Amino acid sequence: MRRMREFADESGQTIVFAAFAMTLVLGFLGFAIDVGHMRQVKRQLQIDADATALAAAREIRVCGVNAAMDSSCAYMQKAAESALTESDPRYSVGAASADANITLQLDCSGSPADQGLTLQLDGTPCLLGAADPNNKKPGYVETVISKKERTYFASIFGIRSMLISARAEASRNMNPPCIYALNPHDPGSLTFLASALIAVQCGIVVESDSALAVAGLACLGTSAPSLSVTGNQFSLLSLGCIHPRVHVPPPTPADPLAYLPPPPGANDSCASAPAPTGGLLNTTYSGSSTPVSVNVLTGLLHTYTFNPGLYCGGINIALSILANVTFNPGIYVLRQNGLSGGLSITGSVLSSIQVAPGPPGGVMFYSEGPNSSPVIGGLNLTFPSLIGNRNLYPPTSGEYAGVFYYQRADNTAQANLTNALLNGLSAGGFGGAIYTPQATINYTATALGTNNNILVGDKINFTLGVAATLGSNVAAEALNSPLVGDDAVLVQ
Repeated sequence: MRRMREFADESGQTIVFAAFAMTLVLGFLGFAIDVGHMRQVKRQLQIDADATALAAAREIRVCGVNAAMDSSCAYMQKAAESALTESDPRYSVGAASADANITLQLDCSGSPADQGLTLQLDGTPCLLGAADPNNKKPGYVETVISKKERTYFASIFGIRSMLISARAEASRNMNPPCIYALNPHDPGSLTFLASALIAVQCGIVVESDSALAVAGLACLGTSAPSLSVTGNQFSLLSLGCIHPRVHVPPPTPADPLAYLPPPPGANDSCASAPAPTGGLLNTTYSGSSTPVSVNVLTGLLHTYTFNPGLYCGGINIALSILANVTFNPGIYVLRQNGLSGGLSITGSVLSSIQVAPGPPGGVMFYSEGPNSSPVIGGLNLTFPSLIGNRNLYPPTSGEYAGVFYYQRADNTAQANLTNALLNGLSAGGFGGAIYTPQATINYTATALGTNNNILVGDKINFTLGVAATLGSNVAAEALNSPLVGDDAVLVQ
């Protein structure tokens, strides 16, 4: 009987049950610690992925479309790596510790590195395939940050690490304004005078705190996606014109192209410019220490080839007949020499004035000045003839992608742009950004034409325009627009 009572004693079972329960509690606690740790790592990786995608997307304009699409652009790679290092200082490219190293992967294939972080940079989104509405679209960047993270309690069961990844997708801002009147106080900083049926393809920003410029009676039918005005509206006899949003704060930065640096060669000596070369009917310039003039006397049946360089006294092509003028791609620095300077192309007949094909895909003219005269040393483009070929366009990649004419801030010489009847459709024209931060842009006599331009000037005047299309078609040209390259947004 005594032995039977001993077997019936249950006092020790509590300890066994408590030990078993404690094991379960510790197991769940360990599982919770591992899950919580992985979630924390995931959050940091998502921050890193967002930062790298935004940084890479901002470099699409500088890289150019083709280099950006296959992620081969060094600017994009450097921007993504730098953003990752800034977001998470524990990691860097080529770190002494393998655990702290960043491995760069430039396509959708491959597997993450065993140690450190793997940064996958895709110039067009490809990871999600057809499920991504932006799959393989230019202008979008996808980044994936992956890391094999060590576990704690799960290692008891043989799970020593887990692959944690975060994905982000960014694009350039495809719909910025493309016409900016920068003068902060002038009540006439933007004018539409005697203009009818003008279609502006992009938003307009007027930064004057005084008023919107005069919009005349003939502005009937003029349209634009948006018109933002810092001050109050002032509209004189306007009928059916653009309806502005008033009291809109100036954008930040106020000048959207202020980031552009002076180009190389801007400080070179005029004396160092090489002499022209050529023969009886052909001349080649690679810069000039004196003004270059092509006119009815010198240009007849003559071929001129211009190479990038410093042109002291500017370039003047006026009333040329049967001339062939070719600008090779690159940057042209224009410096005032006496009363001459800037770029002037006016009144050509049966002449070809064009950009030669080749990288970087176009030309940029940089006007140094110096001058304080609004009529000397600026930009004058007048294409009155339907006969002939005129095709001038800006670089498509690099620092100055999309910029055709850039005038130094202290140069107040005006930019005068004139297109006659049908010129924009039939005889070619000019494209790209016209940037004169302290000078007026006069856009005159445009009829039945189309010109894709970005206009950023102190004041902007549109005059005598009839049934014309103005401004940059941002949707079509956003990949090379200088206004959207430094503005990126997360889309996924």
